[in-house]
Amino acid sequence: AGRQAEAIAYLRSKEGAGIDFVSRTRFLQKLRCPTAIMDKNAPQQLMCMNCSMKNTVTPRAMNKGACGICGYFLSSTMGMMGGKPSIQIRMNEQPAQVCQRHCPPNMKMATGPQKCNFCSMTFAREAMFPVLLCFNCSNGRKCCHLQV
Repeated sequence: AGRQAEAIAYLRSKEGAGIDFVSRTRFLQKLRCPTAIMDKNAPQQLMCMNCSMKNTVTPRAMNKGACGICGYFLSSTMGMMGGKPSIQIRMNEQPAQVCQRHCPPNMKMATGPQKCNFCSMTFAREAMFPVLLCFNCSNGRKCCHLQV
C-alpha cells in the first residue's frame, strides 16, 4: 500500500510528468476500485475553487482542466458566472463518481456542505466544481477511488 501511494505521488509530481500517458493510465486504472457505477445520480467528487486552480493531479494543468485520475488535459471549460461555478462538460468527459463504499457521509446528500476531494475542507455545494474524468478513465464507469 505504501509503494502504491508513493507511485501515485511520483506520477503527480514534476518528475513523473514525463511518463507517457498510456503507461500512466494503465498503472492508475489497476489501482481503481472495481465497483461499477450504474446509477447516473451516484455521488460525484467535488473540488473547491482554491483547489481547482492548483496543480495537484498533474503539473501540466490546473485541477479543473485535468482528469481527476490520470491528469490528462480536458477540454471542458469551468469558470465563474454570477458568483457561482459554471461548467460546460464535453461529450467524451464524465464527472468522477464513487461507489457507496467509498462515499463519505456528506457526499450522500444532494444538498448542503460538501468536502473538497483535494483539501478536505467543507464548502457549500454551490461553490464547488465537479472533478472530471477523461475519456479513457471514464470508460467503463467504475468508481474513481484509488485503492492505496
